[in-house]
Formats: sequence, C-alpha cells, structure tokens
Amino acid sequence: MTPEVVDTPKRRIAKPIGPYIITVFDFVAVGLVPLLSVVVVARRSDVDLPFVAVLVSVALSILVMAASVWAWVGDNAGRWLLLVLVSVSSLLLILNNALLISDDSGTNAISNVGWIVRATFWIAINWWYFNRRHVVAYFKQNR
Repeated sequence: MTPEVVDTPKRRIAKPIGPYIITVFDFVAVGLVPLLSVVVVARRSDVDLPFVAVLVSVALSILVMAASVWAWVGDNAGRWLLLVLVSVSSLLLILNNALLISDDSGTNAISNVGWIVRATFWIAINWWYFNRRHVVAYFKQNR
C-alpha cells in the first residue's frame, strides 16, 4: 500500500502596496516628467539641443514608463528592467548636473546639487525596496 500524494496548491503571496506606489512614482517622476521636459525645451526656439540627446532622453523616458507598467503587473523581468533603467536614467542625470556645476559660473549650483541628491535618492529607494525579501518573493512566485 502506497500513500497517496496530495497536491496542495501553493499559497500565493499577496502583492505588497510598495510596488504600486514606487512604480507609479517611477512612471511619473523618471518617465513622464523628463519626457515632457524634453518636449517643452525642444520646442523653444532659443535652445539648441543635439538630436542625439533628445533621442536618448525620449527613448529612455518611454522605456522607463513601459518598464514601470511591466513591474507594476508583477513580472520579475519587469522589476529588473525597471531597476536598470531607473539607475541609468538617474546616473545620466547625476552626470549631467555634475558637469553643469563644473562648467557653470555658480548661478544654478544649488539647483544642480538638488537634482543630484534627488537622483541619488531615487536610485537608492528603488534598489532598496525592490530587493527586499518579501518583495522579491512576490515577484519570483509568478515564474
């Protein structure tokens, strides 16, 4: 007599509230606002932006918005893509503002330092939250 194997379904982990909040903020703050900013600045006749810079900014913003939606639905690959794109976008923002501080006469230094602090904070909060044990467990359960 062999014992019967009972197939009990795994208990699903409830979606934490954090991915909703952070992905919405990523969509708006790292995707939509920079996209709208580039569009507004590119339409001004007194500002001459290089085409490559506009193209990279627009593409990166659209990719961040798409990755935030992908992570919002609970896919682990979307979580990783969002982390990478938010990091790249924020690092480019940090680099750009550091260069502006070094080249500028100091008129916008406080504002540039503020952008650097915000970008650093945004990288840190995304990596900290999306790598917490319970959040990773939620994302990995959907494999």
